[in-house]
Amino acid sequence: MSHCLMTDGCCFISYTVTTSECVRHRKWKGYKSGISSSFWNPLTEDGCPCGWYKFQTSCFLIPDVQLSWHDSKEYCQKLDAKLAELDTEPKDVFVVDLIKKGTEKRTWIGGSDIDKEGSWTWSTSGSLLNITHQNWAKDQPNNQPVDSDCLCIGTWYRYRWDDNTCTYTGAFVCEKTVRNRPQYIKSHALSESKALG
Repeated sequence: MSHCLMTDGCCFISYTVTTSECVRHRKWKGYKSGISSSFWNPLTEDGCPCGWYKFQTSCFLIPDVQLSWHDSKEYCQKLDAKLAELDTEPKDVFVVDLIKKGTEKRTWIGGSDIDKEGSWTWSTSGSLLNITHQNWAKDQPNNQPVDSDCLCIGTWYRYRWDDNTCTYTGAFVCEKTVRNRPQYIKSHALSESKALG
């Protein structure tokens, strides 16, 4: 792997075991994991991976792919991240500003009441949504259509929270903790059916 070095302008590298081939990439957009065995990306000066946005102690990414809530959660986990947990108003405002830069109508974040109807928790930490912050749209959550168990931010509610059917596809926000430099992050390969954004 000595020939597989990061260089200026390189956002991350992918490596394929079967061919012993490394490819340097300048951006996440358009990258498909295909048969890549793994990939690495460097931390920027602010402690976030290239292409991620820092806010306080977290890094955020909105991949360029639309998935169901469950597939979005899995996708973030493969990036050593989680679906975003917007547990404070400043974090919520920051993420909404990121979402507004795109055109998606539905953007998944990490809350659900899958385990118990009406008991909304953040999927990774297990914390209740209403403990420190909540931003529900008027008359939400309402479990309509039936089995709306996953949390999204909807443009139809002026970027406020809505419960929605988990199988619908949409954009999503991944979150990970800021890390100290210098460090390279090795992540698990993504399945070939899911593209990195």
